Amino acid sequence: MAWNSEWRFVDEYPPVTGLMMAIIMLGIIMLPKQYRRYIVLMWASIALPIITYLLNHPDELQTPRGYELIGTFGPASLLLYVVFPFQKSIRKHINKVTGDLRRYELEAGRDYLTDIYNRRGLDLWLGQLNHDDRVAVLLIDVDHFKQINDRHGHSIGDRVLVEVASRLRTIYFEKHTIARWGGEEFAVLLVNPKTNTLPYIGSMFQQALSSLPYKSVGKVTVSIGISNINHHDDFLDLVNQADLALYAAKNNGRNQAVMFNSIHPQLAD
Repeated sequence: MAWNSEWRFVDEYPPVTGLMMAIIMLGIIMLPKQYRRYIVLMWASIALPIITYLLNHPDELQTPRGYELIGTFGPASLLLYVVFPFQKSIRKHINKVTGDLRRYELEAGRDYLTDIYNRRGLDLWLGQLNHDDRVAVLLIDVDHFKQINDRHGHSIGDRVLVEVASRLRTIYFEKHTIARWGGEEFAVLLVNPKTNTLPYIGSMFQQALSSLPYKSVGKVTVSIGISNINHHDDFLDLVNQADLALYAAKNNGRNQAVMFNSIHPQLAD
């Protein structure tokens, strides 16, 4: 209708040029290779008729709206021509940046020495649990770890911690996770365990970690405190319970697993 002089194009064309440019550029950068030609054809079908029309109607071109349109579609078409050949490398760079960010996020949530979760990673893991999931917490402390460091050196102490983490990965096969809670202390979170199995699970961890000698130092034992089972939103309360039970295990001579409800039966589930 503009070509037939029924109305002025610059007066009727809606202000959507910027939005179209953004969509086209994102499409070129993000969409797979097989769709690139369709994006380019789409842009050409929009931009070329407008540029041609304005060049053939100088009375409309020489208006603020005309200058805006020609100044937008002209450079945008040139930019499209420049960017198109580099679409593959741009996407490759974006994928690399995205992959690096994901890797950095994962690394930030893991303990650098043992390659298990740290507290930050444990928080992220808790956030992925189902709404109604219940958990129990086991806090595991390496007995007399300071003596290991003093006698054998900190590098050997680090090896012991790495071996503890390695053993922790092989003990329990229901849904759970493990984390380095700090120093020589580890946390194990069991998801939806049965109440009557907790004593056996605690003993299983204690035996698996303490019964066989360690490569660098020989005999090493651990003490374990076991919380009650509660909703995962109560995680910090469960940690406090496990910590009290761990304190009792260490006071009772170490090398044992103690349940919170055995020292506070009135607070048991």
